[in-house]
Amino acid sequence: MTKKPMEFASVIPAIIDSVRYASAMAAHDISFYRTMDKEIDTIAAESSEMLLEMLRNLTTSKDLSDTSNLMINSQAFWDNFESKLDTIYEKVDVAMEKYDITHKKNTKIAAISMGPLEKPQVHFAEDIDNSDTKPFKPKLRSKPFCLRLLEDLLVTDTEGRYEHPYQHEIMTQPYPDWILDKCLPEEPQDWDSQPATFVSTVTQLNDMVKKLKSSKSIAVDLEHHDLRTYYGLTCLMQISDRDQDWLIDVLALRSDMVILNEIFANPNIVKVFHGAFMDIIWLQRDLGLYVVSLFDTYHAAKLLGYPKRSLAYLLEKFAGFKASKKYQLADWRLRPLPDAMSHYARADTHFLLNIFDHLRNSLVDEKEEKLQQVLFASRKVALRKFEFIKFSEELGKVDESSTIMTNYNVPIHLENRLRLLVGWRDKTARSMDESTRYIMPNSTLVQLAASDVPTDNSSIAAIRSVNVTGFQLESLVNFMNENFENSSTESTNNNFKISQQTEDTSADSLHIVLQNQRQLLPQVASGVCGTSSLFTESLLGSEILHPRLNKKDTKLLQLLPLLWSSFTSAANNPPAMSDREQQGDRELSPEREALQSEETVLDAQNIRGFKVGKQEYSTTKREGASSTNIVNYEEALQAQNTEETKKRKRSVQQFDPHSHNGKKAQYGAPRKRRQFQGKSAAFTK
Repeated sequence: MTKKPMEFASVIPAIIDSVRYASAMAAHDISFYRTMDKEIDTIAAESSEMLLEMLRNLTTSKDLSDTSNLMINSQAFWDNFESKLDTIYEKVDVAMEKYDITHKKNTKIAAISMGPLEKPQVHFAEDIDNSDTKPFKPKLRSKPFCLRLLEDLLVTDTEGRYEHPYQHEIMTQPYPDWILDKCLPEEPQDWDSQPATFVSTVTQLNDMVKKLKSSKSIAVDLEHHDLRTYYGLTCLMQISDRDQDWLIDVLALRSDMVILNEIFANPNIVKVFHGAFMDIIWLQRDLGLYVVSLFDTYHAAKLLGYPKRSLAYLLEKFAGFKASKKYQLADWRLRPLPDAMSHYARADTHFLLNIFDHLRNSLVDEKEEKLQQVLFASRKVALRKFEFIKFSEELGKVDESSTIMTNYNVPIHLENRLRLLVGWRDKTARSMDESTRYIMPNSTLVQLAASDVPTDNSSIAAIRSVNVTGFQLESLVNFMNENFENSSTESTNNNFKISQQTEDTSADSLHIVLQNQRQLLPQVASGVCGTSSLFTESLLGSEILHPRLNKKDTKLLQLLPLLWSSFTSAANNPPAMSDREQQGDRELSPEREALQSEETVLDAQNIRGFKVGKQEYSTTKREGASSTNIVNYEEALQAQNTEETKKRKRSVQQFDPHSHNGKKAQYGAPRKRRQFQGKSAAFTK
């Protein structure tokens, strides 16, 4: 062995140990221990200084001679540090590529493959349509095992969408009778006894379909790619029966895969998937395939109450197979497929029928017909329908710009710019058939929205994550220069209008804050003798303002007199309340109760127990609304005027049972009523 490999043999274990120790240390609260032990604090301080010095040395170079003078907590330091890390990673990638070429090993994932891959879309017989000008039309040429003719279904509804072509068959065709009985789990074929068959020609595809027609059940899985295409590409399909495994090159057979409907639409052949939620969409969009008699092992694991529901967990539990997710995010467009990626893909279906046997037996043993519930949940998954974004009921209402603004805390004055950039990115991604995140990630959108204009090609091209060149780059520069100046002017005008309305907005906000304490306002108004100054003094002295408001703030003192007329009017003419509200009983009206009862019955058909928990929470919430803790607050204050009671007072005033939706409430679990443990009976009642 040469000296160089020996050096690597000693370095790699040291790196692994360092990462392991760093991860273990990160799991502990070091700051807490530093405050408790002086020795730990000293050691941690010395180690931190050593690491920071290493960072300074790493980011110092001849071309950036002033880097060492940057403060460690400055943004410029970390920007430069990130750039240096990117350079190091690039050099590592180049070295790995050279190593692969030298040793002729084909075991690396596509992310480390030699050079960019050619986009397979250029060889498709059909053009890729990313437009939203019309709804998605099913790619079916014929409809095997139909109960309703295809020509009767290829018409649009009132909203312009096509009906699911196999909806009737999926919901009405019965599963085979044998699925309801227990069986002896059949072990899969030995892994090494027979390799997987790679299918890349029409002849091989027809031979596989002919053999599958005699199967009672098959296992199916898909591998997908969504970076270098707008909607995504199904790249590989894995199918296994009890005797053989197949890997189908979907990229090569894309226009011929529809023949598999003779298997997928056959109700007498059970198709076993794990987590078919997205697989169903991909099959329709790319291949025109629809699944009847689906069994989703994810829903079986969920209903059986397993601690985990992933395929990796089921493989380890029933097959003793430790799955590796190393290639989960690999580029499945790569051809020829490396052996390691082939083994990974094959494992997803090779053991799945055996897992299906075990799960089915467990479901049959369970009471309350859990097997039928899993079959119904699987039918609902098979009913999913692909649609273009504009016509999609799920995706069409998503506001991407608002989501980015929330996630990145984008200032409101940059909203117009951000929306313009989001629209430009989406249009460009559609025309180039690239994903929007490949064109530029959201973080880059925010960076461009905040950039100065006018700009030029070199400034934009310097941003590494902008993957546009030539015409598209020129288009982006012109788009920013033409639109950003106008959007900036509009933002300035909007800010001016907002500044003019600040006083009124603040007054309205304060009005809302006080109105939330409606039951205490009459007490304040009753002590006012007709002047705004007395009203302000009483309001400040009553302590019913929100605790976060600074009572010495001059703006607040100026706003309170503005509310004088509105609050005296509210005190003299309180809103009309029903008899139930006056009695503190805030039950729902009979009409609302009937509607809620009807919704409960409908939802209980799909998800057991969800609506029950939600009803219990609603009842508890309404009981909390009429709690005497709020009504008898003044009595408690007189009985126990201590500092501890004052804290409770602030807590009671902030408690709004109608707007407080805790985490438990979101999941339907009843929330415990808060019990105050003071000496006064008003807090313990």
